[in-house]
Amino acid sequence: MSTTQERRTIPRTTELSLVKLPAVMAICGMSRSSVYLAIKQGDFPAPIAVGGRARAWIRHEVENWIGTRVRATRVTRTGPVTSTSAQPPAKRKRSGPTRMP
Repeated sequence: MSTTQERRTIPRTTELSLVKLPAVMAICGMSRSSVYLAIKQGDFPAPIAVGGRARAWIRHEVENWIGTRVRATRVTRTGPVTSTSAQPPAKRKRSGPTRMP
């Protein structure tokens, strides 16, 4: 068996894949301006230079960001509750003119 054939049968676990901005927006469900704002704030992975003015994101960094967001919003048995209130909001009394019978 040749070396080329051997390499093809070994699964690549560290293979990098690049995605462009439209794909990042689709994966994350964010708008262009939200992506760049999150990058500026240090909350989202920055793109890398691909060539010239072209930029792309490393797919696993974007997917890891999503995983981090999911874990931050999930309640665990030993972790804190992420909800700001444990009880449903109280009903408000109606204000305004009263109806006459």
